[in-house]
Amino acid sequence: MNIDAIVKQLLTEMLPTHMLISEEMDVQNDLGLDSYGCVELLIKIEDALDIMFSPSQLNIANLKTVGDFINIAKEAKS
Repeated sequence: MNIDAIVKQLLTEMLPTHMLISEEMDVQNDLGLDSYGCVELLIKIEDALDIMFSPSQLNIANLKTVGDFINIAKEAKS
């Protein structure tokens, strides 16, 4: 499974209802995640991909879309 699919699957598991997730979706406005939910997603991504995000990547204010989370996961994995 690729990183895009893993992040989207983790998000799907966190949501109360099943929905089709796209990279353009805003995690707060479209998916309803608050800042705690974003932190939980980051932890789940780290665990699933066996990676550790750098402190500079963990600025929640810069992580708006699903694509933002996918991009930092790809950066940390490389």
